[in-house]
Amino acid sequence: MKRENGFFHIAVHHATCINCKLCEKVCPNLTFKTSNKETDAKVYAVWSLNQNIRFQSASGGAFAELARYFLATGGHVAGAVLENNRVFHKFIHHVDDLSQLQNSKYIQSDTINIYKETRKLLFRNEKVLFSGTPCQIAGLFQFLKKDNIENLLTAEIVCNGVESELVLQDHLGHFQADHIISFRDKTQGMKSYGTTTLSIHGDPRKIRQQEDIFARFFFGGLTLRPSCYNCPFSILPRTADITLGDYWGSDEWPEETEKGISLVITNNAKGTSAFEELQESGNIESNPVNWEKCLPYNPRIFTGKNYLQYHPARMFSKLIRLLLPAKLQRKIFSHPVPFAFDKFSLKIISFIANYFSSRTGKKCQETVARMNRFTNEKKEVI
Repeated sequence: MKRENGFFHIAVHHATCINCKLCEKVCPNLTFKTSNKETDAKVYAVWSLNQNIRFQSASGGAFAELARYFLATGGHVAGAVLENNRVFHKFIHHVDDLSQLQNSKYIQSDTINIYKETRKLLFRNEKVLFSGTPCQIAGLFQFLKKDNIENLLTAEIVCNGVESELVLQDHLGHFQADHIISFRDKTQGMKSYGTTTLSIHGDPRKIRQQEDIFARFFFGGLTLRPSCYNCPFSILPRTADITLGDYWGSDEWPEETEKGISLVITNNAKGTSAFEELQESGNIESNPVNWEKCLPYNPRIFTGKNYLQYHPARMFSKLIRLLLPAKLQRKIFSHPVPFAFDKFSLKIISFIANYFSSRTGKKCQETVARMNRFTNEKKEVI
């Protein structure tokens, strides 16, 4: 592994490589095919009935409740942890450690050794809940090769991509902060979710949205990992047994929306069975919803293509970093509409945005119609 521009990259050591092609055979980007089917997917709006868990979660607390139930029944849970400005995967074995896995982490998680630990637990017939991005789940499946996965439950997030660690370091340096406490603050409800909380000289400080460089970079979408702009795993059918995200399409429960509602998609029989057990536990409120309620607000459920890859600020990012001072780079990439310096450039940027947004909207309509047809066919059979 090597780091480049703040991201992990696979590195081939040509001096020791024997050209066996094994790395290509296990690479999920080249060879992975999910066994899930679109026809099996079911979608729900979910929130935890435990207000503390819900408050500490990025949205409605569905993952936390799933993990809590898993731990209570003797299982082990793997997920992303934020520690000392680093995000990495680890296992927790007790509910007291659950808070480490809660909330969003917007930089790439280091998964070194976590797949091996997962395999060891599964070979001991232990129950494992593994959470991560869709590509990390695909990598896990490629590593395990379907061996001893009966006790494995996988949960993926609806992922918009991962931000560069360099952006985080720039953010910390700008505020002279010791470390980042959280990427997503919900103390004032879901409306304030796009803000970071930093530790500055030992004191926590919530950064105002208009000053939050990291949040503006991330949600602006121009400095993500290059492969995230054409993700082969952000499609239907999904990769994991269960998909988790934010449910934004709620007009049925306005009071609950402000507290956070989770989107849950069960993608196969294993995911459905696990979710039904969670429903029976009485720890969550869950409501089946229509696809048109969630897909328009979460395009990364059905498409991995991001039109921002064609944005001038993205296409010429190497030149910008090479030629322009750091302060000017920050101003360009954190601007609400980068490169919209005047009316003419704004029209060009708007044209690009509208063109690709219309393509995404059309694909969304087609996907909604297809998924609703599958749902209606199931009802007719029943």
